Amino acid sequence: PGASPAPSASVCPTRPMSAPGAPSTAQQAAQTISQAVSRQDGAGLAAALRLDLGNTALIAQLNSSPPLEQICGRALVEPWDELLLEQLHYIKAAAAGEHEAAYSHCERAAACFQAAFEKESDWPVPALHSLCLNLRRAAAAADAALVAKGERAARQQEAARTMQKFFQVCVTDRAPLPVSKKWGALVVINALFHVYFAINNLRLCQNLIRAVEGPAFPKALDGQTVEGRHFAKAEVVTYKYFTGRLA
Repeated sequence: PGASPAPSASVCPTRPMSAPGAPSTAQQAAQTISQAVSRQDGAGLAAALRLDLGNTALIAQLNSSPPLEQICGRALVEPWDELLLEQLHYIKAAAAGEHEAAYSHCERAAACFQAAFEKESDWPVPALHSLCLNLRRAAAAADAALVAKGERAARQQEAARTMQKFFQVCVTDRAPLPVSKKWGALVVINALFHVYFAINNLRLCQNLIRAVEGPAFPKALDGQTVEGRHFAKAEVVTYKYFTGRLA
């Protein structure tokens, strides 16, 4: 079937109200991430990375050219320092309408997260949503900018390849289900569905569905709790929306 309209972000990063708990300065973001890493607090990490164009206080600080490398380097160890640095450059570039640069920073932030995620336990899983959302919004905006210049749109395909790496880290995790990274896979799958529908490459969705239907994937797509864990209702609803459109 052809691509049907899917729930998706606008081509340019939106300007919502800043998320509750989102840091309003680079220093606050660095301290929040530092505390999250030391406490293995996935929710705290996700909140610190939830940077959007509604965060006017943070954007105002970034436009005053603070010493970002020093701020990140003093509070954080590798690769978390580089992750935050790239996130801050991403939001500054996006706010300035520099969408190709914003995407490059966002992709580098994702690579930093992957480097950490591969070595950590499952605690950073909650941050996957923020990172995937930023990445696909940035990619869509960069593609729109490229098309406006008469160039080929390719950033969303690149973003999908980056998110596939997140997906592989999740689904190949061998830890027991109560502490498995597999519980982060559905967030990534849904983000990939968004991209594949946007670029009308629906055949790639079948690979994701096969992974979900495989024996190693948690059998929790109807709201079940398995070994004390479950997928968020919003994740399940989004997954069923996309698979329904593909049926």
